[in-house]
Amino acid sequence: LETPAQVILTIEDEEGNMINKIKQKATKGSHRIAWNLRHFNPYAISLTSSSRRRGGGGAMATPGTYRATLYLDHNGTIKQLDGPVIFEVKPIRKGVLKGVSYADYNSFRSELTTFLGQLSELQDALSMSKKKLTAFQTAADRSKATPGTLEPKLKTLKAALAELDFILEGSTSKEEIGERNPASIQTYLYAASDGLDSTYGPTGLHKQSLATAQSMLEDVKGSLAKITDELVPEVEAALKAAKAPYISN
Repeated sequence: LETPAQVILTIEDEEGNMINKIKQKATKGSHRIAWNLRHFNPYAISLTSSSRRRGGGGAMATPGTYRATLYLDHNGTIKQLDGPVIFEVKPIRKGVLKGVSYADYNSFRSELTTFLGQLSELQDALSMSKKKLTAFQTAADRSKATPGTLEPKLKTLKAALAELDFILEGSTSKEEIGERNPASIQTYLYAASDGLDSTYGPTGLHKQSLATAQSMLEDVKGSLAKITDELVPEVEAALKAAKAPYISN
């Protein structure tokens, strides 16, 4: 059960908020460990695949005062090796155009990170409901229900999931033939995320894109709640009454 030793470099801002943690295998000799001047990757973590933001890690850290501390993780036991060391992050050059303030940049980053968490949670619940629908259809085929008893309930659930999926991702059928989809939540999210890809910061369009995505997300939350709290339990109860096989998670 022993795990290899590793060093951990933590980066905190002036208010003590953890910005990032960098880990590296601990070996003999002198080594260099570096922070790439970015925040944590804000995207959701998947159990089946890695989660990587477009272009690498999280948003860029704004100029200001930070502190770095070095730790050693030896088989689960943490020992502080050095620090904290206070240092300044400074811009290399002054932009030609005056962008937003650092405070506005960080406020937008925080708001976008919160939205990403909420959207990922909703997408996860939608994905689970779609998996359940597939299992429900198999269970219905192996149930003792008379044809026509369960099918209408399954059809209603399928239609509700398809409608929600369209709002979030657009039409896959249109994508297959190259037809343009109406702007979805993901469309506005991608547009808003571009506001963190430069030192200029988010423009009014980036902020409006995030506000639109947030508004659309609020609209679909009610639809998802109807699916998870009403339609899915209704189908589960009908399958149980029809003595369908048990569905495991």
